[in-house]
Amino acid sequence: METKRFLDLILGHEGYYCVFAAKAGNRRQEFYTSVNEVIDAANDFNADGYDAYFALGVFEDAGSRKADDVTHLKSFFLDLDCGPSKEFPHQKAAISALRTFCKRHNLPKPTLVNSGRGVHVYWILSQAVCRDDWWPVAERLKNLCAADGFKADPSVTSDVSRILRVPNTHNHKSDPPAPVTFFGLEAPQVVDFDEFSELIGNDPIPVPHKYKPAGAVSAFRDAMQQNQRGSFKRLLMRTRNGTGCNQIKHIIENQETVSHDLWRSGLSIANVCEDGEKAAHLMSHKHGDYNVEATIRKMHDTGGPHFCNTFEGHNPAGCADCPNKGKISTPAMLTKEVAEAAPEDNVVEAPAASGVKTYEIPKFPNPYFRGQNGGVYIRIKDEDGNPDEQCIYHYDFYVTRRLHDAELGEVVAFALHLPRDGVREFTVPLTSITSKEEFRKHMAAQGITALGADLDRLMRYTTAWINELQQTVTASTAHQQFGWTDDTEMQEFVLGDRLITATGVEYNPPSGKTIQSSKAFVIKGTRERSQEILDFYDQEGMEMHQFVVCGGFGTILMPFTGLYSLGVHLFGHTGGGKTTAMFAASSIWGDPAGTTSMKKDTENARWNRAELMHNLLLNTDEMTNMRGAVASDYAYQLSEGKQKNRMTGGGNLERVRGKPWRLLAFSTGNVSLYAQMAMAKGDVKAEMQRLLELRVDDMPRVHVDPTIGAAQFKDVQLNYGHFAEEYVQYVINNRASIYQKFAKIKENLEKRAGLTSVNRFWAGGCAAILTGAYVAKHMGLINYDLKKLFDWVVATLIRVKSFVDDSTATVQTLITDYMSENWSNVLKIKSTATAAGADGVAPIVIPEQSPRNAIIARYEPDTSMLYIVQKPFKQWLGEQHIDFISTVDGLTQQMGAKKVKKRLCKGTNFNLPSAWTIAVKLEGLDEDVSETDED
Repeated sequence: METKRFLDLILGHEGYYCVFAAKAGNRRQEFYTSVNEVIDAANDFNADGYDAYFALGVFEDAGSRKADDVTHLKSFFLDLDCGPSKEFPHQKAAISALRTFCKRHNLPKPTLVNSGRGVHVYWILSQAVCRDDWWPVAERLKNLCAADGFKADPSVTSDVSRILRVPNTHNHKSDPPAPVTFFGLEAPQVVDFDEFSELIGNDPIPVPHKYKPAGAVSAFRDAMQQNQRGSFKRLLMRTRNGTGCNQIKHIIENQETVSHDLWRSGLSIANVCEDGEKAAHLMSHKHGDYNVEATIRKMHDTGGPHFCNTFEGHNPAGCADCPNKGKISTPAMLTKEVAEAAPEDNVVEAPAASGVKTYEIPKFPNPYFRGQNGGVYIRIKDEDGNPDEQCIYHYDFYVTRRLHDAELGEVVAFALHLPRDGVREFTVPLTSITSKEEFRKHMAAQGITALGADLDRLMRYTTAWINELQQTVTASTAHQQFGWTDDTEMQEFVLGDRLITATGVEYNPPSGKTIQSSKAFVIKGTRERSQEILDFYDQEGMEMHQFVVCGGFGTILMPFTGLYSLGVHLFGHTGGGKTTAMFAASSIWGDPAGTTSMKKDTENARWNRAELMHNLLLNTDEMTNMRGAVASDYAYQLSEGKQKNRMTGGGNLERVRGKPWRLLAFSTGNVSLYAQMAMAKGDVKAEMQRLLELRVDDMPRVHVDPTIGAAQFKDVQLNYGHFAEEYVQYVINNRASIYQKFAKIKENLEKRAGLTSVNRFWAGGCAAILTGAYVAKHMGLINYDLKKLFDWVVATLIRVKSFVDDSTATVQTLITDYMSENWSNVLKIKSTATAAGADGVAPIVIPEQSPRNAIIARYEPDTSMLYIVQKPFKQWLGEQHIDFISTVDGLTQQMGAKKVKKRLCKGTNFNLPSAWTIAVKLEGLDEDVSETDED
């Protein structure tokens, strides 16, 4: 046998494996996570003259080989010492005694290793079991050896941290070193833990304190035991098939003559079956003294099921040709079957973030079924053709739906019920389900450990689910965005991995696009502390902070506006509570830090986030370094609701776009974005209308204890997500009346603040925020004074509107800026009509008034006429992002400008032809301004 095959079977559970090496007093101990590493290390130690050992247990952490650190074992073992002064004179005697011991107790054939001097005996288990389940059985095995007089080393048998020699190394205690090899080349026999345990006996073993279970017992064994029941019918089916119990058959066929003791042993088997009373009647009703009540009482008084050797003692001939002789310890083992869950058993409760949630587990595809107490099983037939069940997984695990993901293709959603963690729901791409290694990785990531044949069975089970669903249901579409699934209907809302409807909350399998961000939208901390955080802003003078907090409620109402988005920028010095208020707004939905973009995030990342959030807040902290052109683009793209088109990385195709976003976007910074935009462009009125900017320094200041402020900022990042579900459901169920309230608030806001269609973004966004505040107060989530908040919003909008209107560039301002920047390129000369001398000679241009570069305009101070060359003027306006045609129209309407042909160099020695110019009459441009003081 190969060492790898042997160690794979012995260590088959994930964790840390230990290799121990010793040579002349030197000891080394290393930990590894794979069998290959164990073999390589053992071979290296062996080559260096060390005795190489491996630990039989698997450890939770690397570094310690104490018994407390062992998590699982997958074998029972004995150490038979051989030699002149040992328990056995030589290996042949040890093996002979072992055979006698196994035969006497019907123990299965073990795997044997020649340790170089002695014999190591292994019974390899089909499943790894936890240390706390393993130890009592190992202790009973040790006691059985002692009671039988079989001289296995008692210090080894139940030692959970025991080390034994690695096969195919050497025992260096011999000279020359003796090889450590296998006895025989046949494949090892694997045994069932429960069956081996029953063969050893059921004597109670007091568990030492250090081995007392810290948690649940072996998951696999516990699941099997909970679902197994005794079925006398199954025993009869086996018996008719020639693979059951001849003693039971004898009792049924010879009721009038069977001995009382044998009949009583038969009743002991019926006593552990669900159909025991029927079985007792079947074995007894033909007897002359049969009495129903007395027979049932007798059955209940039999205690546990009698062993095979008890039956044999009553009727030796009945066991002579038994096909199960030596394979089982009691006929009760032939009655075992897994009970299938009834429909009412499939409605279960499990812990969830919001308390306890009820799940209705679907019917599994044939031939799979759910055990009565959970777990996945399949009906099979054993090698003799008898019905049997095989455990696929010991906890509830099933497919919930098929989805089509725009990026990942076909995706399968799973549910895994864990006793401590509740229900874990996750998705796996179909491409990974068809790949064994990828499937194993996805399952391991969710806590499902399966290897080899177990993994194959799990994959076949999953495939059966997929085939079943493909025949019966249509694949759902995996949602690529959060928020409303339909902005018009507003009936379903995606929040992380939840789909909120009018009546409940369902699992929403995340798509490839939402899976990472979904983790931010969970419920954390306490509702009480989250409520305190919102209540903190219920103070006079904190209307700006209330406005920001209520933006968290108002953002999902943006579809009411008919617009896409409004940006709200908070700027001012540090310490105004900007970020904390913004975090409080985000905490309504999830993790505020995890959903807020930072100053180093790229523009592409910001717009990807906007598309993903869809209706949820788009927050950016510290937008201080955003310069004019970028700020202008930010305002425009935010209000347009969609990203620029980009190509996919893997082909000549446009990237998949989501639905347009409709949301509120809050940002903070130390500088004004209005000012930044104005420095880059001459006319930024359109951008300003898409962005509402609030100077925090101008707000009434409320003294906040620094300790309280620090606690507010810390706790808002630890307590979140508690109000989202109920708020969304209220909006769904009251959508019509909430929209009417929104329309009324918007109308009043426009009237009070004097807003027009130009100010539609401010009006719509602020009305959504105030409507969100109204709904939240009606639900008892906030208690702010909404009249004061409304008045504050009106006053703020009036102030911002006045500022934006005054800051808009006029045509007079444009002419002044243009001439100031280009004064050295203007020809300054009086008109020739009034400047000719008596001799008729044209005047000479004063040198300091001569243009130094290309002439962009001609200015005649005596007539106050300015003639502007169109091409450079148009270029300058373009650099300021100002429209040329509308500017010319403004000059015409406001300053009486005309387009005329003019010889720019007239009156000079340059005789150039006429060119089209914009002629504007300027009044007082060359007047001196008297000196004034700074005030």
